[in-house]
Amino acid sequence: MKGLILFFIRPIFIVLYAGAAWYYLEEQLTTQIAEQVTPMDAQISAKEGELKTLKSKLNTGEAFRAERDKKLQELQELAKEFQGITQQLPKQPSVSELLKVIGGLIDRTGLDLLSLKPQPIKRQEVISEIPVQVQVRGNYLKVMSFIDSVAYLKRVMRVDKVTFDTAEFRQTESDIKADLNIVAYFFEGGGG
Repeated sequence: MKGLILFFIRPIFIVLYAGAAWYYLEEQLTTQIAEQVTPMDAQISAKEGELKTLKSKLNTGEAFRAERDKKLQELQELAKEFQGITQQLPKQPSVSELLKVIGGLIDRTGLDLLSLKPQPIKRQEVISEIPVQVQVRGNYLKVMSFIDSVAYLKRVMRVDKVTFDTAEFRQTESDIKADLNIVAYFFEGGGG
């Protein structure tokens, strides 16, 4: 009977011993895994933070790129527009040609020319100005027609200032004297 008890007790001890060993090994493995996983969790969190930062930078970079492309497109359109305008401007300051153009307009509108005085050229970096003081006599409608004609010339000019002789304006309804400052432009960078 002692042999029979030993026969049944040995497997029970073996199972208990194996269970205890398994429990011990599982506890050791769980502890080791937990010790390895905890720093990995911290690394994962750090990498997720880096990923969010990089995504934010990428979105910022894409927004910057889109804004840059938009501004570049606008700049190209402005460059084309500037080139078109500079095509309308003479490349050299030709005061004699300018005076001929203004004199021709005065004749066409039926005004009497009292004086035509070119002023010193105002040189600037890209587009320079040639101011001209003009004094004419005629009725109000003719003066306004002259101003309108200046605005529609191919050459870029503007009437900067208009002054009417108010004493004459009140006394007579036919002819009045008008002083005008006309500014004509030319392209200072004419070589390129």
